[in-house]
Amino acid sequence: MPAQSDSSLYHEASGPAKALVDRHRAEQPLKLYAGWFCPFVQRVWLALEEKKIPYEYIEVNPYNKPESLLTLNPRGLVPTLSTPADPHPRPLYESTVILEYLEEAYPDHQPRLLPEDAYERARSRIWIDYVTSRIIPSFHRFLQYQSADGSGQNVDAGLDQARQEFLSHLKAWAKEMHTEEPFFLGEEISLPDLVLAPWAGRLWVFDEFKSGGLGIPREGEGGSDEVIWSRWRTWLAAIKRRQSMKETTSDLAHYLPMYKTYADNTAQMRLQGVAWIDSVRRALNLPIRTFDTAVGYYHRFRLVHPDNEYNWTDAAAAALFTACKIEDTLKKSRDIVCAAYNLKVAPSEHLSADDPMFESNARGIIGLERLMLEASGFDFRTRHPHKTLMKLGRHYGLPQNSEVSNLAYRISSDLYRTFAPIKQNSSTMAFSCLELAGRLLDQRVEQVESGLDYAQWSTSRAEIMETLFDLLELYTHHRALTAVGSEFPADRFLTVRIPLNQEASKYNIPRYQPWVGQPPRPSNGTGANYQDTPRPAHPLTPIAANGDRQRTGERGRDAAVRFMLDPACADEERRQVAEYFKVEVEEYEVDD
Repeated sequence: MPAQSDSSLYHEASGPAKALVDRHRAEQPLKLYAGWFCPFVQRVWLALEEKKIPYEYIEVNPYNKPESLLTLNPRGLVPTLSTPADPHPRPLYESTVILEYLEEAYPDHQPRLLPEDAYERARSRIWIDYVTSRIIPSFHRFLQYQSADGSGQNVDAGLDQARQEFLSHLKAWAKEMHTEEPFFLGEEISLPDLVLAPWAGRLWVFDEFKSGGLGIPREGEGGSDEVIWSRWRTWLAAIKRRQSMKETTSDLAHYLPMYKTYADNTAQMRLQGVAWIDSVRRALNLPIRTFDTAVGYYHRFRLVHPDNEYNWTDAAAAALFTACKIEDTLKKSRDIVCAAYNLKVAPSEHLSADDPMFESNARGIIGLERLMLEASGFDFRTRHPHKTLMKLGRHYGLPQNSEVSNLAYRISSDLYRTFAPIKQNSSTMAFSCLELAGRLLDQRVEQVESGLDYAQWSTSRAEIMETLFDLLELYTHHRALTAVGSEFPADRFLTVRIPLNQEASKYNIPRYQPWVGQPPRPSNGTGANYQDTPRPAHPLTPIAANGDRQRTGERGRDAAVRFMLDPACADEERRQVAEYFKVEVEEYEVDD
């Protein structure tokens, strides 16, 4: 299973699984490289426990994979099984392949997980494949489903369609179960049971994250399918009672963050918004600077406002509208809405920006502009790595049209699909794009990687490493949604990441750098403003800066920016100003 992109993932097994791991830390010829959270790993783990095969359990940190694993499996994926052989151990990966190996390599270990009868063995393989090719993909489609408007409310017909697709696959599988015994093939557990068991143990995630829950009928409420669902309930109860299932499952609380990421599908919504901005700005012939600025505002907006408050397309449109003003590439809100509409229809159906149908959406974008500016703290500074990238290329003697330079420029556009542009400065982004391009093409630029010029360009190796990992995770998990990803096989990005992981481990470089605040600046000629010295609010401080941000639907959402006057501060300023305009009158007696 590929490593998850969330580095905050709990780093080891917990609860009953922790006790089982501790019992299998001793050296053994057979070694299981695993991740406690991975259901594909749990398949193999269940088989090892059911058959009582001696093994050594090795927990793999997805962000710092051991050299022993990478030697066996350069992709670094789990599960990987190190099998005893002379003179060197031999690797196996892919969970279903490992399951069949364990069954054939350890015939004396009971129970046998595949039947002796040739026909029943073939039939078992059919339904093992059905789990992998039908049930598991529909599980994830159901879990990751978002409502059509991107609001995440999960209340439309599409969610029910995803639910029914998943349930239909469960029913098809349950129909093939033994009619009287608890397990798929009969009284004893077998491989068809083990390949589905990890996902059956995770069905609670639908009740946790999806409106309407899982949707399996209660006992006696299955209608014409009651017999099938009764068989399913019997099987599920038998699986959950199994000692191996209990002991390979960690505390449920540690699964929540990972599956919440799946259910929220936030990465997908982020990428969809960036792709929308890119396609619309191209239709309007807007420069790359406007794209950069718009994406920065879009990211900041989504960090402040939950996705269920606003339609992501409205947020993307408002970000582009705001960026057009900041970069002086002015476009009316109608132009943006119209361009987005025309991209979805045939040329013969294109409309002009003056069409009345765009009126409502255009006004909504104008209303969101205020919130877009508030989310950025009214900070109009923007970062554009492209110009710095070209300077670096010339500085290090790269020809203008070299492969590395061209690829680095395209990577710099993909970089805006991550959060790097709102974390790093332009120099860090430019160095990262140039280094990654060289590594992907096997044309590495030693001067770029040496770090001798980092201080001159106000960056560091740690910041560049963080940005490189952001890019590699983007290409690993969302390759098809990027400009560069499809140009290289998936393995290429994993190969590039391995030495970077090793470098991070060797020099103790953390995955994410700590936030560094702004240094204290002197005030207007009156000395330093120390952090422990309270400052009065400026009389024109926006309401949102004091923490009173309006929520969706409140009055005034589409109005102009509101400011709150601080009477005490205003009076004090008036008094100080009056000192300079004080009229002094002197009386003189004049003799006639």
